[in-house]
Amino acid sequence: MKRTWYKPALRVALPTVVSVLFFAAAAFGLILPAFHQTILHHEMGHVRNLTQSGWHLLDYYHRLEASGELDRPAAQRKALDALRELRYGAQERNYFWVQELDGDVVMHPYMPYLEGRNLAEAMDAEGAAVVGRISKVAGQDADGGFIEYTWQWQDEPTEMAEKVSYVRLFRPWGWVIGTGVYMRDIKAQTAEMAHRLGGVLMAMLVVMSALAAAIVHQGLRAERRRAKAEDALIESEQKYRTLVTHAIDGIALCHDHVVVYGNPAIQQMLGYSEAELTRLPLQEILPQTPLGRDLVLPRYSQRLEGADVPDQYEAQLLARDGRVLDVMLSAWGGGGGGGGAGRGRGA
Repeated sequence: MKRTWYKPALRVALPTVVSVLFFAAAAFGLILPAFHQTILHHEMGHVRNLTQSGWHLLDYYHRLEASGELDRPAAQRKALDALRELRYGAQERNYFWVQELDGDVVMHPYMPYLEGRNLAEAMDAEGAAVVGRISKVAGQDADGGFIEYTWQWQDEPTEMAEKVSYVRLFRPWGWVIGTGVYMRDIKAQTAEMAHRLGGVLMAMLVVMSALAAAIVHQGLRAERRRAKAEDALIESEQKYRTLVTHAIDGIALCHDHVVVYGNPAIQQMLGYSEAELTRLPLQEILPQTPLGRDLVLPRYSQRLEGADVPDQYEAQLLARDGRVLDVMLSAWGGGGGGGGAGRGRGA
């Protein structure tokens, strides 16, 4: 018999693969983009708060100027020195810068050679006048605003990177202060999350594969046991049929008072062919005698009902040619069916 061993494997493996693919689609199609936006909004809020803190630092030194404790050049110099030392972020490489509204660079920690130069018309890699746009955004709203552009990657003069900054105008001195976050840093955090999700996905795949393999293994063992039992049953049935077919005693199987099988011995004993004997009512092979229908039919019915009746007793059968046969009847079975074997002689 052909064994479809792969079916239990498919029943377990297919849901496992679908579950992992669904998680992967959800993780990289929904969770990861949402995480990226969350990080972006968090970092944008962070640089906005930092810019506001830098603005208040300028305001602190301006108040020292207003109180007469410092003159303007000293107040501005101290404010710029303080801002120049302020760093944050990964490896503390993020910074503040200051420029004037007309585009003159006042302070830039990584590009000090720009200080004092006017960059109002300077273009970035995308052909946009960054410094001029910064002044425009800062002057539009008293609380400042965001601006996106490309700029030198920290202290790497030959490398440009996308950046989002928050800028605000400090009107008493006509200065614009700003700080920003590089998109590369945000993408790095997103990539790290993708790496972690990939690790979780791989761990899930390993665990689910191990569980699936264990289930499949158990299923295959059960299938082998079932197949072995089925083969043993078939072999047993074949042996039983062989024994019944070659038995010297006549053997008949009945169901609901109808003969459903008769072996060659009983066919010869009663004079019926196999086709003629099959589906023959039981009473047709019993004579109308005390040891025939009067005895066998009641005991057959009692046996079907579960009554305790003798398994062996003397009885009579009726051959096709009308002969009455004295037999020793051995009966078994119940629940609607049963069988019997008889050995005897014609009367």
